[in-house]
Amino acid sequence: MEDKAPPTSDPKQLDARAVRFAKARQGYDAAFGHLAFRVVQERVWAAVGCRTLEEYCTERLGMSAGVFRQRVWLERRMFALPPLREALASGRLTYTKALLVARDATPGNVAERIAQAADTTWQQTERETTAREDRRNRAKGIRRLWAPRDVMRTIVTAILSARRWSASEGRPIDAGEALALVADHFDGVWSRHKRKRPSPARQEVLDHNGGCCDVPGCSLPARHEHHIRYRSHGGTDDPWNKTRLCVPHHLRGIHHGHLTVEGRAGECLVWRFGNGEIWVTHGDDDVRRGGGSDADRVAEPGPPTYGLVARKGLTTELAA
Repeated sequence: MEDKAPPTSDPKQLDARAVRFAKARQGYDAAFGHLAFRVVQERVWAAVGCRTLEEYCTERLGMSAGVFRQRVWLERRMFALPPLREALASGRLTYTKALLVARDATPGNVAERIAQAADTTWQQTERETTAREDRRNRAKGIRRLWAPRDVMRTIVTAILSARRWSASEGRPIDAGEALALVADHFDGVWSRHKRKRPSPARQEVLDHNGGCCDVPGCSLPARHEHHIRYRSHGGTDDPWNKTRLCVPHHLRGIHHGHLTVEGRAGECLVWRFGNGEIWVTHGDDDVRRGGGSDADRVAEPGPPTYGLVARKGLTTELAA
């Protein structure tokens, strides 16, 4: 699809064009998914002279085999769950959310899972999906790991190696103990090479909630603490007045006026983005679309913007 629009630096025009191209690309997804399924089914790579699917994806398609296989897996799941295909095609679910729903849904509950995922961010959907799966697996006494196939091969090899080593030491262990042994070894090696850490108190704040940025839809690591109400406007160092942000959202979002946050950390935070979207975080990590009464729930006294100046600016994209 050719972009014939004249060059522009207007953020809203750029956003509109990006959305238009994303929708156009989405229109080809259904056809690509079906073709990807047939490529694997018919072993097309061998017919065109490629030795493996990995080689075919890299040389012929210019994409990773992992992404290709992921799309094939989703295609298989959508054959079993037709409402999921409709939700993806209509734009009700993003591709990432569709993958998460496909992991957890059954024909009996797929409509409910789609509705839940559509009303929140993909990170929240992932947390809820993982929690349900963990409860189910604990009831069965098993542990299931999700990862790309090449990563799983590495994990399985590491587990087998740990078990063999432990057996040679006269202490046979099961797969769970071997995985813990591998993790301990990795942590020991990593701790000797990672960069200098912040103070223990600050690191405790940054590591909270998985160490990710608190901005809804962001999965980057939290590197900065941000005072919700600026100290120059009377804000304190109390935990409820601090939130964890990645570098781009802190420096480009907050301090350039493209993003504002109000409320009390750990209770209720209202995030307002430059594109007009409002998201609300309840507690530590329950994120939902905001608006109406949700957006007016901030009760902490003080200036209504907590020292943040609401200015028109760059649209902040949500990975939701």
